[in-house]
Amino acid sequence: MQIRSNSLLAKKILRIWSQNSQKIYCYENNQSFRAIDLLDKIKILKKKIKKNYRKRSVVFMNEKNSVDWVCAYLTFKLHNFYIIVIPNSITDINFKLLIDFVKPNIIFKKNDIFFNNRKKSLLEKILKKKKIHIKNISYDFLFTTGTTSFPKGVCIPESSYLKTSRNLIKILKQSKNDTELLSMPFSHSFGLTRLRCCLIGGQKFYITDGLKNFPEIYKNMIKYNVNGLSLVPSAIELIKALLKKRINNFSNKIKYFEIGSSSLSLNTRKWLKKNFKITNIKHHFGSTEASRSFFAPRGSEDNLKLSSSYMGRKAGYIKYRLRDPKTKKINKYFGEMEISGKNLAAGYFCGEDKNEKAFSDNWFKTSDIVIKKNRLLYFKGKKNSIINIGGNKILPEEIEKKIELINKVKISLCGGVKDAIFGERIAVIVVLNKDTQKNRQNVYTNINDIFSKDPFFKRPKIIKFLNKIEISYNGKKRREINYFKKLLRN
Repeated sequence: MQIRSNSLLAKKILRIWSQNSQKIYCYENNQSFRAIDLLDKIKILKKKIKKNYRKRSVVFMNEKNSVDWVCAYLTFKLHNFYIIVIPNSITDINFKLLIDFVKPNIIFKKNDIFFNNRKKSLLEKILKKKKIHIKNISYDFLFTTGTTSFPKGVCIPESSYLKTSRNLIKILKQSKNDTELLSMPFSHSFGLTRLRCCLIGGQKFYITDGLKNFPEIYKNMIKYNVNGLSLVPSAIELIKALLKKRINNFSNKIKYFEIGSSSLSLNTRKWLKKNFKITNIKHHFGSTEASRSFFAPRGSEDNLKLSSSYMGRKAGYIKYRLRDPKTKKINKYFGEMEISGKNLAAGYFCGEDKNEKAFSDNWFKTSDIVIKKNRLLYFKGKKNSIINIGGNKILPEEIEKKIELINKVKISLCGGVKDAIFGERIAVIVVLNKDTQKNRQNVYTNINDIFSKDPFFKRPKIIKFLNKIEISYNGKKRREINYFKKLLRN
């Protein structure tokens, strides 16, 4: 296959597959795919778009995980197309808004391509307006949010994600003989990075669309000799609940395990230590904009002694600094984390204008509040969620952590509500493991007891019980102000 692509990723993968044409590289459901099968899919798709695309076409990829998704992704890279990866969970309204805003040439949906616009897309014009200078290399465009507002899009150069992927392969000690379960959505930076790692490493991977049909997935994990995992904490909790004693059937075969950036409870870390004794477990910290900036080992005895908010050691390709959110000065021990390095995105190409201020002079303001203690870094919460009570700054995660230690509490969500005297006061929403009137009363009493010795501004003014709090597919609590207010009104 003739290759005239700017993408080092696509060229390397096709070279690996061409040299090992009969080797199985991919599993989906009960099917296995050799390199030659995957190359044939790429050839078919290349023929289909050959007469219908323009140079530097813009592609929307809006589909669930599949072998066809992987082959389409590589095909578009071979053509030097701009790939905009859109979450399958995006609302119809926001999807239509994006189409009108960008005017893509091709839409990949339901594992097929649809020609949407033969004229030049508006993407390059948008990038120029946002002062994002595109070089003669491959790029991916990913979205980080869009649940309650216009989606926020990140422009990521190939050099950035290749640096991250190669580092991951090294620290996880991946090899071409490994087989990984890929269940995270490819529309999410975690899932797409894991796919790239497997492709670059020339290893096998088993593709699933999440963990919905876990009994079948579990059976195939044994069948395909899966020895690599990549999961967010909420997925780990699901596996804990479903497998129980059967965990020993495959846990001792798992060689490496990457965990997403949400925090892990002490019980989960103890469970990892007990069941994955020989597994290389790494917990990454870092958003899409500055992916995999820190790594913490999880499950080891030493790690159990540290707080779940421990961020780990920084990657060799980044620099960081802490800026006090009040004084705006650099602080050695407390402040908003700012990151600079080879893993940085080029900037935001889509979303609210205020987001662009996060990128400045090759530094990215993460909005993550971090403290440094005994040379170790700890994540405390998000800057934009700070509650201001008469000048006292409270991080919601600090309150939630104490509440979630109470027996019978499943999860909690903390936020600020208006107060005539102090500006804001604390409100908490609590979800119980078993919702009964007796449990509500006991937990209500426990919350008041726990905070009774704290200063008044740390005591919840409103305590409300609900049946559910939304968790994103990457395991993070939904924290938008409007969403929190809606829960309080319900």
